[in-house]
Amino acid sequence: MLAAIQVIDWFSASFLVGAALLAILRMAFGPSVLDRAVATDLLTSIGVAMTALIIVWWDRADLQALLIIFAITGLFSSTTISRFLEREQPGDVELPPPPPLRRDGKSAARKERE
Repeated sequence: MLAAIQVIDWFSASFLVGAALLAILRMAFGPSVLDRAVATDLLTSIGVAMTALIIVWWDRADLQALLIIFAITGLFSSTTISRFLEREQPGDVELPPPPPLRRDGKSAARKERE
């Protein structure tokens, strides 16, 4: 008979494996680069969660440094991908600047209601 905490551990692990499989499918069949980037970020988060689960299962406090390294790697990869995608692509249309504000803080383009 399994203890309640073991059932919770196995449920958590199976949930993380299922989420990883769905993220891999999204990475493989995502319609855009942004979908693939989000799936990669999700896989990094799942890796951090699995590492935390392994630390608890095996009672290995020395693996906490690995957990921190995974989290920092995920942060930097997300930032790098978003910076890369932020660059202007050929065919992008530049939006006009917003209208200036008047002294009272209201937009000059908005008609006042009286």
